[in-house]
Amino acid sequence: VDFAEGRADALSLGAPPKTLEEEIAELKSSEKVDADLAALKARIGKAN
Repeated sequence: VDFAEGRADALSLGAPPKTLEEEIAELKSSEKVDADLAALKARIGKAN
């Protein structure tokens, strides 16, 4: 896992820095995924 993370970090070193808007969009997307996951877990919990 450490090796894979190191390679991923190395690949992103040459990339242009993200804009603030891009970082905010990624955070919003991540929050939506977290909310969707919580909703699915709640549905599974009610089914059992």
